[in-house]
Amino acid sequence: MDKLDKFEDFLEEGKKIQIKRKYTENHPAHTVGKTANVRNEILKAVKDGVITEEEFTKILSKLSTSPKRWRTTNSKYFFVSEEGVRLSKWGLRILSEVDETPKLKTFAICEATVTMDAMDPKS
Repeated sequence: MDKLDKFEDFLEEGKKIQIKRKYTENHPAHTVGKTANVRNEILKAVKDGVITEEEFTKILSKLSTSPKRWRTTNSKYFFVSEEGVRLSKWGLRILSEVDETPKLKTFAICEATVTMDAMDPKS
């Protein structure tokens, strides 16, 4: 069963973001999905610093069908103060994982030329 658990962990790799490590059974790890479109777009909008609550509400109402419910269930990713809305430490952790773009390896392009003799069929 140990191998099956490791294989299933392998299959799940890259789908979840761990925002809190596990310390004991009383303090389990917290993970979130990597492909939450509304959450990711809101985090990217706030990443530059602090935005006003009006801007936050406007962006949220464009992206979500129920912005009030979304805001209450995802409040742990944001700090709301008199200055405006900024990201919490969990929001910053998720943003750092989401913002990573896969880096593609580049290979040098080599051109080759082939000369053929049309008169000799063996060449």
